[in-house]
Amino acid sequence: MRLLITVLSLSLLAGCAITKEDCASLNWQQQGLEDGFKGLVARSGYWQAQCQQHGYKVDNSAYSKGWAEGNRQYCTPEQGYRNGSLGNHYQGVCQGGAKDDFMRSYERGWKVYERNQYRESLYDRQRDIRWRISEIDDRLGDDKLSHKTRNHLKWERDQLIQESMHIDSLLLRMM
Repeated sequence: MRLLITVLSLSLLAGCAITKEDCASLNWQQQGLEDGFKGLVARSGYWQAQCQQHGYKVDNSAYSKGWAEGNRQYCTPEQGYRNGSLGNHYQGVCQGGAKDDFMRSYERGWKVYERNQYRESLYDRQRDIRWRISEIDDRLGDDKLSHKTRNHLKWERDQLIQESMHIDSLLLRMM
């Protein structure tokens, strides 16, 4: 079992490894821009570790310049709201006044994200309830059920219907 876990771990890591060709063709300013715009902390050390094994060095100046521009584009109220509403986690990369504006919007977006997650959980529960009611209805068609089992299934079905109605009312209030 331990061998299987090791093999799987190595194969996953291999899928993430940067190739020599990747390192040779990387535009360090563009990579910094992309990392900054994604809201990532500056990762020149990560890139250095990946490419050093292939004999390449990171152009730290170009990477930092790109990252600073990407970070500037990321740390806006619009991007705060967007990232919050998508459920992206904030990594603390915004500074000064931009951070305050970003965080206010991010928190509004995060509330939207949480609301959407809650709504989806209600829809999932509704689906489970419908499946269970259908299963109960199939079992209630069995003439060989004991009286006690039949009554329990009817009670469970009634409880599920009540729960479903409650979820319907919650979903209506969310619209």
